[in-house]
Amino acid sequence: MFPHFLPNQGAPQYIADMATKFLYMDEQYIDPNTHRNGETSRRKKCVSLTGVLIPTDIHRTFRSQYYKAVGKALGDSNDFPKLPVIHASKLFPDHSDDVKYQFLEEVVQICTDLNFRVFRVGYYVTPQLVSVLKYNNPQEMLNLCFSSLLFCLEEELAKNEIWPVMETDNSSDQDRIFAGLIQTVDYISAMIGTGSLSIDNGNLGELHYSTKRSAYGTVTDCISYLLDAGSSVESQGAIESPFKQKLAEIASKLEPLTAFNEIIEMSFEIPPHGYIAKGPFRYAFPIGPSRADGA
Repeated sequence: MFPHFLPNQGAPQYIADMATKFLYMDEQYIDPNTHRNGETSRRKKCVSLTGVLIPTDIHRTFRSQYYKAVGKALGDSNDFPKLPVIHASKLFPDHSDDVKYQFLEEVVQICTDLNFRVFRVGYYVTPQLVSVLKYNNPQEMLNLCFSSLLFCLEEELAKNEIWPVMETDNSSDQDRIFAGLIQTVDYISAMIGTGSLSIDNGNLGELHYSTKRSAYGTVTDCISYLLDAGSSVESQGAIESPFKQKLAEIASKLEPLTAFNEIIEMSFEIPPHGYIAKGPFRYAFPIGPSRADGA
């Protein structure tokens, strides 16, 4: 018996003036037993994947705004500094919190000015999920997150050609989860058509990899970090630090850009009557031959 997922079934309608966009992605692993500050967190263990949908025709404007924000954070000197790898969880470690807040505010403003769209899908790591889907480590859950993220893009895929991009960790596991999924879908659609696919890949490009020095990757990492801060404050409330509270305040400014943002607890049961399978996976249930004794 194998779990049967309820996917998004709608087929997109294509239009002539199709745009091209990149879907930059960033993963998050939340484990209350390995909280950054050393204490146990009340948050539930989960894995999420954030995607930022970026048009390809805004690069000149983006590049100017982004590096001006970086320069301001580094001190606006006339020298040409050795640019650091900019990672949200270790953002400008030699600078004050005010500098970090300002940079994150400017990242959000860039996304707003250039009309980026934000998607975030995650799943709680429950014992049943691990047992039924036979996940040996949290990274394997990214396959589920990535599939669900693509389902959330149904309307965008109907209008735009979308090329997913992931920061590489140079591992075969990551390549199998991300590039492998696209490769499998492409192979099936070429060999036997799209009728058997739950993902319409007509406008879905191959996966590309970026490095830690990608400006778009940095922006996506910052957005992922802010959304997670918002989730943390929402679940933990006033016990969160003033720093995290401020991050959540900045994250709230992303709401107009956010098309989907949810951490899902998978239900292992047949969905209720009338349930419409649209968007991310929410139900998984076994399928197999019926038996007269009802077992």
